[in-house]
This record gives sequence, C-alpha cells and structure tokens, in this order.
Amino acid sequence: MMVNLCPPGSEGASYALFTTAWNLAYLLAPSLSSMLLPIWDVSAEALQAGDLKGLFNLSLLTVAIKISPIFCLWMLPQTRDQLLELSSKPMGHSVLGGAIFLLVLILSMAISVAIGILDT
Repeated sequence: MMVNLCPPGSEGASYALFTTAWNLAYLLAPSLSSMLLPIWDVSAEALQAGDLKGLFNLSLLTVAIKISPIFCLWMLPQTRDQLLELSSKPMGHSVLGGAIFLLVLILSMAISVAIGILDT
C-alpha cells in the first residue's frame, strides 16, 4: 500500500521516515515500560508473596497498548479504488494521519533526547 502512496522520487525519504519511527519506538520501549512499573506493585517481594494482581494488571495494560493501533485502521483506504484515488490526487494525504504521525515522531524524539541527557 505504501508503494502506491509514496510520491515518485521520494521513496528514500519515506523509507528514512519510517525507519526513524521504528528506531525511536525500539529505543523508547524500555524506558516507557520502566515508567509503567510503579503503577502496580510488581516487586520481587510481592511476586514471592504470591500477589500476582499487579503483574496481571500490567500485562493487561501492555497488551492494550500493543493492540491500540487497530483503532487507527479506519484511516487506511478500504479498497484498491480508494487507494488509487488517494494516490492520484496531487497532494493526496490524510491531514489527521499526518498530524498524528508527526506528533508521535516529535514527542518520541523529544523523550529520547531527554532520556539520553538524563542518563549521562
């Protein structure tokens, strides 16, 4: 699908943008998961005492986060004709999708830089 939506001549830039987003997600995942640990008690003491409620709740939260992109599927073209119509427009794009993507990208980069500064 992305091949049809990518403007001719900017395939490399699109690939670089998607690779950047992937790499940022890969770098931020451990930090964000560590930030979620204090929500529920998942300490070694609680687990040894048999209190698995915090582990269960944290597992449910991480599963919910992982499947949350399903709620963005409505932004994708439903049929091949819609895809071709979108790619045939001179500036065929989704303003909402682009705004969400840029917001996530910029926030991810800011968090990554902040974590890098604070870790030194």
